[in-house]
Amino acid sequence: MRLSKEAQRVLEALSEWMQAVEAPGRSLLAEADARAVVLSAAASVSAVSLASRSLAAPALAAAIAFVAAGGGRWRALKVSAAWALFMAAVALPLIFMVPGEPVASLSLLGLRATATREGVLKAVHLVARVFGSVSMLLAMVVGAGAYRFIAGIAALGAPKHMVEALWGLFRLAPLQIRDMAKLLQAREARVLADTGLLASWRWASTAVSALLLKSFDRAHSRKLALEARAPLPEACCSGSPGATLAAIAPALALIAASLTL
Repeated sequence: MRLSKEAQRVLEALSEWMQAVEAPGRSLLAEADARAVVLSAAASVSAVSLASRSLAAPALAAAIAFVAAGGGRWRALKVSAAWALFMAAVALPLIFMVPGEPVASLSLLGLRATATREGVLKAVHLVARVFGSVSMLLAMVVGAGAYRFIAGIAALGAPKHMVEALWGLFRLAPLQIRDMAKLLQAREARVLADTGLLASWRWASTAVSALLLKSFDRAHSRKLALEARAPLPEACCSGSPGATLAAIAPALALIAASLTL
């Protein structure tokens, strides 16, 4: 299958996911104070990111995230898994760069690399922390709803430009992503014969450049239209006490796990 066909599927799936998280999920987070959800997400991600002694905190974060995401748990899990695979590729050199007890050797193009036990552990911990952190953040966004989450950020006193950027991300990004998929499809249709992977890659790269050139004109007009029809979320973010406590509990559990385990 051609490269652009695969790219279209990935882009369409990403666009659908971003549109799906606009509304609150079926969980207690949808009823919690949005400010508490944002603070809990920040504390949870920080706790998991700083936990380097064991895999307990990342594993606990992934488990909590699976429950907290409510009806959107599978969507959040897919995105978290994609991030984990990306970080696994980034962390691969750690296996050979960190000194320690040798466990395996690899020869490639005359070069010899030795994998160490300490390097493997560091790579595993890095991927686990990324998976746990991303899972926790996505669970909070999916559970509370993207717009309610942004409203919580605004209520905490975030700069207006930051709030507008996040608002535009969820309002404009799906449209831009679909534009990119359409451009890929249109340029692929110009190729009458299957010219192979290299030609497909060339068509895809030129489609991206064309999208960038057209985006400047489209972004401004869409921003004005969306602001007229859908203003920024209100800063008031009240919620039920029980749901707010449930939103804070994961952060407290992850902080305790990162400090003690």
